[in-house]
Amino acid sequence: MARKRCAFLGCLLALSAGVSATAQGVRSFWFDNGATTDAGLTWSFERASPSIDIDGAVVPAGSARFATRTLLCGAPSVTTVAGTTNPVMGIHTYAGGVLADNTTPAWIIYNTTQGKFEVHTGSVGGAVYSCNVVGSAAKGNTPDLLKESVDANANEAWTPRSATICHGFAVVLCNVSTKNSSGVWQLNRIGIAVCNLANLPGAKSLWWRRHALSDRLSERSDNNYMYGAGWALSGWWVRERNGEPPTEFWIAAADYRAFPSKDGGLYFVMPVRRSGATASDWVANKVYELPGRFSRPNQNVTHAHAAGLCAYGAAGLLVLAARGDSLFNNCNYTWTIDDATNYRAGAAARADSYEWYAGGPGWSGPKLVHGFVGNPDDPVQLRRSGNQWIGIAPGPTDRTFVVGLDEVHQPMALTPDMSGDPDELDYRSAYGITRTMVVPTHTDGSAVPGRFLSFHVQASRANGTDTEYVAQLSPSQLDPERVLNQRVLFSPDGENWGQMWAHRENEQTRAVIAGGKVWVGSAGQNLGLGVRSTPLPATRLARPLVIEPGGTNLVSAFASAGDPAPGVTVVPVTLPDGASGKPPANGPAFLFINAPASNTTAVSYLGSIVLAPSVPTGTSTMTFRVWVRNLPAAEQGVAGSLSLKLRLRSTDMNGTFGSTRVSGYAPQIEIPSSGDWVPITLTTNVEAWGGQATKPWIELLVSTGSFANPCAFHLVLESVNQGSTLMFPGDAGVSGAGERTSLEFEPSATGDFTALVAAMEPWNSWGTFSIELEDRPLFSLVSQDGTRAAVVTADPTNKTLRLRSWVDGQYEAHNVASIANIYWMQGSPILCGLTYQASTGVVRLRGSVGGNEIGGAQIVAPGLGTTDRLMFSDPMGKVVTPLYVFGGKIDSTAWDTGTVDAALRSLDMIPKGTCPGDFNRDGFVNGNDYDLFAEAFDAGDAAADVDGDGYVNGDDYDAFAASFDAGC
Repeated sequence: MARKRCAFLGCLLALSAGVSATAQGVRSFWFDNGATTDAGLTWSFERASPSIDIDGAVVPAGSARFATRTLLCGAPSVTTVAGTTNPVMGIHTYAGGVLADNTTPAWIIYNTTQGKFEVHTGSVGGAVYSCNVVGSAAKGNTPDLLKESVDANANEAWTPRSATICHGFAVVLCNVSTKNSSGVWQLNRIGIAVCNLANLPGAKSLWWRRHALSDRLSERSDNNYMYGAGWALSGWWVRERNGEPPTEFWIAAADYRAFPSKDGGLYFVMPVRRSGATASDWVANKVYELPGRFSRPNQNVTHAHAAGLCAYGAAGLLVLAARGDSLFNNCNYTWTIDDATNYRAGAAARADSYEWYAGGPGWSGPKLVHGFVGNPDDPVQLRRSGNQWIGIAPGPTDRTFVVGLDEVHQPMALTPDMSGDPDELDYRSAYGITRTMVVPTHTDGSAVPGRFLSFHVQASRANGTDTEYVAQLSPSQLDPERVLNQRVLFSPDGENWGQMWAHRENEQTRAVIAGGKVWVGSAGQNLGLGVRSTPLPATRLARPLVIEPGGTNLVSAFASAGDPAPGVTVVPVTLPDGASGKPPANGPAFLFINAPASNTTAVSYLGSIVLAPSVPTGTSTMTFRVWVRNLPAAEQGVAGSLSLKLRLRSTDMNGTFGSTRVSGYAPQIEIPSSGDWVPITLTTNVEAWGGQATKPWIELLVSTGSFANPCAFHLVLESVNQGSTLMFPGDAGVSGAGERTSLEFEPSATGDFTALVAAMEPWNSWGTFSIELEDRPLFSLVSQDGTRAAVVTADPTNKTLRLRSWVDGQYEAHNVASIANIYWMQGSPILCGLTYQASTGVVRLRGSVGGNEIGGAQIVAPGLGTTDRLMFSDPMGKVVTPLYVFGGKIDSTAWDTGTVDAALRSLDMIPKGTCPGDFNRDGFVNGNDYDLFAEAFDAGDAAADVDGDGYVNGDDYDAFAASFDAGC
């Protein structure tokens, strides 16, 4: 990024003698790959044994660990659009953008219950342009967007499915029902309707126009059959992402399943260009269907997901699309054309269509670039399952894409630069599990298919690379609280993502950006939430402090190869030193080789490793990690990536992955072909393993992500932190006492205080998706004599954040208050403000978790006036809950509720410091601070991110310069 150089060097020498930094009443602490505290705060950390950091490196005893760069979002401030709340109303946000003036926000709302399709412009309460789309009896009550249009047709019904708005021009993908030759209504086509929003003040009959209609795709009489899906049209695209208002944009979209029984799909493109000098002079061109309608008759699996578009060469286009075809046959394709102006040269109109073209010599493709379909033994096919991504948007750099994945643990991913139309894609994880793999389990220890998915991905400015993004994160459909655990993800740059809003709607709901806000509708699931918005969140990007319990090392010399599948070799090996030899931290190593020529069984199970000679006892969690390296062809490996599944078990499963009592499951993990080591972490409830008599030891089962997939890889065992009460009889591992951290400070003169804390639930954590726990202590404010404390606890089981009084070593059962409707999930921000008024003894908690709206609770707990410690544990430092801690503030006054809430939303609770000019934080502002800042600024070091927004740019220079000049 561009950085400003210092323009006033003369001032530096004048200040070199030193100016005392102004003391502040509010004391801040901040963790970013290190600890920073204001004067008056003393941070302490202890851990009795060595541990392992996020990259697998050994961290000595007593040294803190820090997570990878992680984005934290501030709490939402939610507003509901008047008149949209109704318990059974489906009212969806379809698109967001701006008008042709490049300023005025516009968004589309589809009220499916009342049959209204509306365009809103300006601020909330501004102009609303509503069309009646209620279906008539003559059309089988099928909704019809063109009902009030000059293009209304008695033989067609256009049902909106997805939409986009580009600078005053709206495009809607519709399911179209028509009559067949027997007069029966059938949903058998897709169509494109368009609206130049400049026409909205005029006659309603000219708002929405019939632009293009596909040919008849089937003879299926089923109006519930899905063609144009809600995610089939992700947005609009431009060739030149220069940040300027576009004079041309493109639609790249899909027909979800073009044939009966979900065994097909197709993709198409359409340019929209300005025809004159006026910004609103948009003209949509004809639709061109890309070569290759997909079909696998009678398979009931094949379907077309979303498509994206970018520049190719000097004047061409590249289209990237995902095809869903069962988990093992998902795949991605590209199409290219050298000259975009000739996008449909030589094409002919499809029979029985309207302005729908196909054929011609211009396009190359489809080219398979990820996944495979057909015979996995064919050496031409890529050796892996494909990413079935659903949402897609322009990436953070030109000619890249950010995609929302389905059926995997990594819901957001980034493509490489697509300039050369690569033959094989290697996706890079952008959110979820970047260095470790989370494995959810049910309370009883049985496996949850813990996949996440992101149905919709939206960029606020597709014409530039400086754009914000939102995406819809959804858990597995088998999660009983799936609806409650929905999240809107936010990214300021496409690279870094965080949870910003727990909106409680299902995964089909699209979140859109318009007017600096994120909008979400209601799916009509008896919640009555209506259409709501919240401003784009404040963010902080840092490497937070990692806090975890200690435990016993599971991996010992006992580890040995278990029963392999026929044709599979599993043997212990000794790895050489070196970058490609051993992972960053290692234990017993094994070589797996699968040769499908000799393995004729149609199963994916490869083999197992026996980890420990006995079932553990205890009531806590365990975190276990393996390292996997996909061997390149030069090392007896197989070309292409590798998909793996891992599972811990303590019962005999006969070499299969059936519904057996297990604990720890990692499905569909992609190991790249680069030869790099990939860590995979499983977290499990040890208590669930008790009483297993069939096979009283612990075993790691390994399978491929595709049936009979050829592969060769090394797998190295490692144990991470495990629960503090974990015991393995006869194990020779090293026992650790856990990580304890606290901040000490002088009590205030009045006895009042405010404590603000910003943390996050780690991905290998304890929430609803993992282990159901009650009242796990997050942090405690403890009195000077250690007899009294106010403790904030997490209760995922009962969906609450609790405030508890602790006196003389135990909680007061009667003195507890809760914030309800808190939905815990890995990666959830935990933002809390705790205030105490000594005169009344009232303790107030304000909190938000995972993007829930801020809630409050209070108790009366006199005697806290001498509070001098903030502990990230119970008051005695014995019970530690895994956390990522970003930082916070301690103040000697009791803040009012409004001030606390503002801090939770703005994240001002974790500033980089109260005096940016005192860069080295030695209490003086002088030339030393400038030298250090200039060095960090020129290097783009995160330490120069003065305003804490995650970026090093001119804003940071200005903030430092102003503070430096003022001497504070």
